[in-house]
Amino acid sequence: MLRHWVVLSGIGLLLCAQGIEATQVVRRWVLAVGANDGGAKRETLQYAVSDAQNFVQVMETMGGVDAGVLLSDPHIDHLEEALRALHCKFLMRLLRTLTAMG
Repeated sequence: MLRHWVVLSGIGLLLCAQGIEATQVVRRWVLAVGANDGGAKRETLQYAVSDAQNFVQVMETMGGVDAGVLLSDPHIDHLEEALRALHCKFLMRLLRTLTAMG
């Protein structure tokens, strides 16, 4: 299921990028996930969460992202919910862009 969201978002992004004029405002989002606990029988990581935090900070200060979303050691349900929310934001932006283009 997670793979489907990523693929659909990527396809939508490519389609949207082809129709955007250079004069239109580009909106960027970031969803960063850090999980130090990889599950049973896996070594606990030390820096996954802090790396994700740093990535969000860099994207907000240098990457043109208004407000990044950070998930730390999320349950799969929270990750899927965050992906759905990001997908909805993207689709709403795409709809507004296409509507403005006529």
